[in-house]
Amino acid sequence: MLCPRADHSMVTYKDKLYVCGGWMEDEAVGNRLLVSTIDEYCINTDQWKVKSTIPTPRYHAGITVVNHQLFVIGGFHADATFDRTTGKSHFVSTIP
Repeated sequence: MLCPRADHSMVTYKDKLYVCGGWMEDEAVGNRLLVSTIDEYCINTDQWKVKSTIPTPRYHAGITVVNHQLFVIGGFHADATFDRTTGKSHFVSTIP
């Protein structure tokens, strides 16, 4: 992957794997940093690239593809487990 992450979401579509959100640890201060990118892995070429970014980075979210469009649903964007603003769904990217 392009960056380390935990609690991310993944979905496969055609010959690609999409890794979305999650968090990584800032080793300098020990804080969690949310990852705002959606990384695309092409199975045929064995290469990673950043496909898009997430308007509101989150972890433990659902992810799906409908009609060539990637959607991220729910998840958390703060340590407050019951923060109601995390329940929003977002269209994130059109994929081929």
